Amino acid sequence: MTLVDYSYSRPNLDQLKAQGCVGVLRYLSYPSGKVITASERDAILSRGLMLGLNWVYTNRDIYISDGTEHAKEALRQAKALKYPAGCAIIFSAADHDVLPGSDTVLF
Repeated sequence: MTLVDYSYSRPNLDQLKAQGCVGVLRYLSYPSGKVITASERDAILSRGLMLGLNWVYTNRDIYISDGTEHAKEALRQAKALKYPAGCAIIFSAADHDVLPGSDTVLF
């Protein structure tokens, strides 16, 4: 099963499906070019692709001790998108390179 994660680029959904992709993971965040739109949601779902949502704001998100405000905003955006019923999971991630020997702790 192939899922595709993309942020600023917008790959051709028909080509993804033809190549065996079954779903995409798209982004929620504060306003930026990576945030999924309602028309993009419609395009994804109309092709029978699964849709997952992922909250990412900055690469420092993993160091926030209380992510309550980000969680509330992610939920607000998902509701505004009419995130498909039965798809209750919204992932949270931080793009952060971890180098061997670093003191970064991953959870």
